[in-house]
Amino acid sequence: MYLGLLLDQVTGTYRSQAEHADIMLSSATIGDIEQEADPVRLRQAVGNLVANALRFTPAGGSVRIDGRRDGDEIVIDVIDTGAGIAAEDLPKVFDRFWRAEQSRNRHTGGSGLGLPIVRSLVEAHGGTVSATSTLDEGSTFTLRLPLCPPLYPPEAARVTAS
Repeated sequence: MYLGLLLDQVTGTYRSQAEHADIMLSSATIGDIEQEADPVRLRQAVGNLVANALRFTPAGGSVRIDGRRDGDEIVIDVIDTGAGIAAEDLPKVFDRFWRAEQSRNRHTGGSGLGLPIVRSLVEAHGGTVSATSTLDEGSTFTLRLPLCPPLYPPEAARVTAS
């Protein structure tokens, strides 16, 4: 899978939603990076991050997806100019069912499962996900994936034949 194509596909999927919300959505990739990954699951992970970014970015703001190679890793950043996340809440964002705004519920904005799903999908590819944020300025979610993912998921290594 080519990273630039995948990021363009995610951008295309969310373009109409971004335009309707008056948010600038863009993607850029440095270099022609090919990655051995499940493109459906990787699109899902990046798409979840973009959907969250659009949800928390006000009209006139921007969401950008950047892809690049960093040594033996592929790095994908989803950067927004949204509401941001308080420093004390950052360690919780990948916890299941946790929401920054506790008043939100499934009907008004999510189940609290999007970021844990992102983490699971990225870890299944042998990678990591992290977040940085500043209140009222925005957030950056960073996926780091090995260029050559493991041949099998780590949990498979624990299964032994009897």
